[in-house]
Amino acid sequence: MNLTEALLKADVASVTEEATKDYEIPRLTKKFQTPFILHLQEIQPKRVAEIQSLAFEMNGKGRLSQGDLYAMNMLYVCEGVTNPEFADKEVLKHFKVATKKDLLAKLLNAGELSDVSGEVQKLSGFDEDENQEDKVKN
Repeated sequence: MNLTEALLKADVASVTEEATKDYEIPRLTKKFQTPFILHLQEIQPKRVAEIQSLAFEMNGKGRLSQGDLYAMNMLYVCEGVTNPEFADKEVLKHFKVATKKDLLAKLLNAGELSDVSGEVQKLSGFDEDENQEDKVKN
């Protein structure tokens, strides 16, 4: 079977389905005394590029000059976490914040933010096969 035949036989819904994952934050599970589960979803390539361009500045020669890793991680988390509770007006009011971003910034510590961002990036296709580069080189 060639690639054209494989593409024509493919279940389009299955191939294009967005990856999802549930991810627990153990520290918050303990604090809230209920499972603190984040529902994560992959981010589409165009939005990933937008997030990266928002977090990093280019100099006049097309090279990175400055970057805000915190901003990038927070954008990945805000885009990738799909729990409706984080946009609930009563929850936002209770935590004295205006947005989902503010709430997540208040709830997650630095390590958790980085870990959740990493999980969203994995769902979005980053680091799927760390050995792939080595395979290509050999």
